Amino acid sequence: MKKIVLNIKDENIDTILNILENLKDGLIDSMEYDCKKAKVRYQPKTTTIVRENQKPEGKYLSSREYRKTVK
Repeated sequence: MKKIVLNIKDENIDTILNILENLKDGLIDSMEYDCKKAKVRYQPKTTTIVRENQKPEGKYLSSREYRKTVK
């Protein structure tokens, strides 16, 4: 098995780890690193599911109302 060693600046570590973790399954057998990830992956603010017939809860009730304010 081959081994690759990377020297990465601290400000770039999150980007590099994200790229490596999202490579095609099976390309990397294992990954070890001695740093802590600073960023937390995206997590939605709410865990509710919006149904099709449910009215939106926000500033604009329809896309038509939103377009009026943009123009």
